[in-house]
Amino acid sequence: MTLFETVIQKDDNLNKIEYPNIPEYHNSQKLKLEKDVLGVYISGHPLEPFREQLESFTFNSSMLVGEEVRNEAGDIEEIFYENVKDGQNISAGGIITNVKKITTKSNKDMAIITIEDLFGPFEVMAFSNAYEEFRDVFVENNIVNLKGRISIRENDKPTIILEDIRNWNAITEKPSFETIDKKLFLKFDFTNSSLRKQIQTILKRYEGKIPVKVRCSSTGSAHLFAERVDGSDALINELLGLIDKDSIKLL
Repeated sequence: MTLFETVIQKDDNLNKIEYPNIPEYHNSQKLKLEKDVLGVYISGHPLEPFREQLESFTFNSSMLVGEEVRNEAGDIEEIFYENVKDGQNISAGGIITNVKKITTKSNKDMAIITIEDLFGPFEVMAFSNAYEEFRDVFVENNIVNLKGRISIRENDKPTIILEDIRNWNAITEKPSFETIDKKLFLKFDFTNSSLRKQIQTILKRYEGKIPVKVRCSSTGSAHLFAERVDGSDALINELLGLIDKDSIKLL
């Protein structure tokens, strides 16, 4: 016999536990809690109801598997991606799992957004213009669809340069950027060969029909690039990483 045995025998109510009557979690909330606690979804996937729509997009994370080419020392020399190429326009969808805000040297905000689809995660780069336009959408656990352009850097995993992102089913078609009547005017130090080559590299990724004219900020001379571009938001966003907004005009 123990000290508490007689008390428990006299009052059986002490053995009773009253549990609160809590309604079942909504499936989306349950999946979120599973992910938060365990790091994986157990009872399903929040994108499962959208599987058919996801299959209609031109891109998913399974396309980011690359073939490594190594030298004799075993170092990676190059990675080939069979299903995507640099500059390719894509549409995709998924759930936002992480948002990393970055402040550039020119004191502008941009973000790297991690999005997960049914196959795994992929990264989306939102330059300053896109960040300002869509920052309200960049919320973890938001299910979104987006449009953008593939960017592949040497030995780096491809990322998507964001052009448009909306909460699911809200995305709308934009008019074509390619307008022959338009011209892209840039102003920067044309005598700076390093800067000039960086800008030309960007222009080549956005091939289109719009001519690019340059006014040299140091000499005042005018120049015409051989490259022609599409005039997209992604192009402008990349150029903003090298020259300021007032030095870029699409007219």
